[in-house]
Amino acid sequence: MPDFSSLSATLDQLIPRTARSLRKSLGATAAPRLLVSSGSAAPALHIDIRQTTVETSERGHLHDQGQYLARQEKWAELGELIRLLDQHRARIPSGRPASEIMSLGARADMSRAACASIARGDTLVVDALMTDLHAILDEHSCDHGLAQVVAMMHVDIGWAWRGEGWSQDIPPDRRGAFHAHFRQAARILDGFSAFELDAPMLAAARCALLPAEADPKRRIVDDYDDLIEMDNANPFALRSLGVHLLPRWFGSYDQVRDTATEMAHRLQEDWGTGGYAWVWFDALALDPEAFAWLDARAYIRGLRDILAHQGNQHMVNLIAAHLAVTHANARSIAPPADLTRRHVCTLLDAVLRDHLQEVHPLIWAAAADPFGQHPTLANMGSVLKQGQALALSVLGQHFARDLEAGRVVRFDREGLSIAAGAGG
Repeated sequence: MPDFSSLSATLDQLIPRTARSLRKSLGATAAPRLLVSSGSAAPALHIDIRQTTVETSERGHLHDQGQYLARQEKWAELGELIRLLDQHRARIPSGRPASEIMSLGARADMSRAACASIARGDTLVVDALMTDLHAILDEHSCDHGLAQVVAMMHVDIGWAWRGEGWSQDIPPDRRGAFHAHFRQAARILDGFSAFELDAPMLAAARCALLPAEADPKRRIVDDYDDLIEMDNANPFALRSLGVHLLPRWFGSYDQVRDTATEMAHRLQEDWGTGGYAWVWFDALALDPEAFAWLDARAYIRGLRDILAHQGNQHMVNLIAAHLAVTHANARSIAPPADLTRRHVCTLLDAVLRDHLQEVHPLIWAAAADPFGQHPTLANMGSVLKQGQALALSVLGQHFARDLEAGRVVRFDREGLSIAAGAGG
C-alpha cells in the first residue's frame, strides 16, 4: 500500500540537518485553521475549509528548500537531498514525489529568468545560464540528483521556446530550439542508469523527453514501463501515461483502454484495481470523447480502490471534484460517451457520504480547469475563494433536499451526519 504520510519523519531519517527546518515549518502548518460555511445559500451546511493543507504545506516547504539551496549555491547538499528523497520514494499526500518538487524549487528562479529572456527574444541570458549550470554539473559529474535538475532545466527551456499549439504551427526556429534543449537533456540522462541507481526520477525525466522523440510511439510503452516498475505507487506516472497514450499524443483510445486494464491487474498490491482509474483519470479530463472507450464499472471500482488504499482527504477531494466538476462539465460529446460519463458521476454520492470530511479549495478550483495555469501568489486569494465557492455550491446542490427540509448537514472527522435542525 502506498505510504503518503507526512515527510517530516522521513526527512529526519534521510538528512537530519536539513529536516529540522522543514519539520519545524510543517509542524506549524499541519493543522490549518477551521472555517465553518454558514452562508445564506446553505445555512445548515457545516464543513472545514482547509485553505492550507498538509499537501500545500509540504509542497511549499520542499519547493522553498530546493530554491534556498540553489540560491545559496549549496549544490552538493541539494543533489544529496534530491537523491535520497528519490531513493526512499518520499512523497506528499497527492502521491507527488518529493524529489520532483525539490527539483522544481531549485529550478524556479532560473526557469523564470530563462522564460522571461525567451519572451524578450534574448538568448544570451539563457545561454549564460545553461553554461553556468553545465559547469556546476561538471564539478559534480557523479551526482544524478543535480543531473536531473539540469536536464529538467533544459526541458523547461525547451517548452518555453516551443509554446502551446500543434507542432506544425510552431515557427521553425522555435521548434529547432525546443528539440536542441531536449537533445541536451537526453545527453545528460544518457550518462546515468535509472535502474542501476534505483532512481525513478531519472526514468520520469526520460518520459518527459517523449514529445521530442522522432518515434515516440515506439518508446512510450518501454519508457513508462521502466518508471512504473521502479515507482508503482506514483499515481502521476500512471496519469501521465494515460494522457500520452491519447490519439492527440502518441497512442490511441484502444491503447489507453488496454493499458488501464493491464495496470488494474499489475498494481493490485499498491492500488487494488486503482491502476485502471489512474490511467484514465487525466485522459478523460483532457479528452472527454474517451468516455466511449471507458468501462464505467471498472473505473468506479478503481476509484473506490484508490480511496480504500489511500483515502486521505487530498485524494477524497481530488476524486470528488473530478466527478462533480471536471467530468460533470464535459459536454458536447457523443451519446454513448455521455451515457458512460453520467454513470461514472453517480459515484459522487458515495464519495461525499462515505469519505469527505473537509474541503480543499485549491483542488476544487483546479478541477474547473485541470490543465490551466497553477495559482500564483498574486491570484492565490481569488483562486481559494473560487474553489471554496465551487465546493460549497456542489455540496449545497447535492444535499439540497435535506437543507430545504431544515436539516443540518455536517462533515467532520467522523464523516457525514444529517440531523434535524433547531426547528425540526
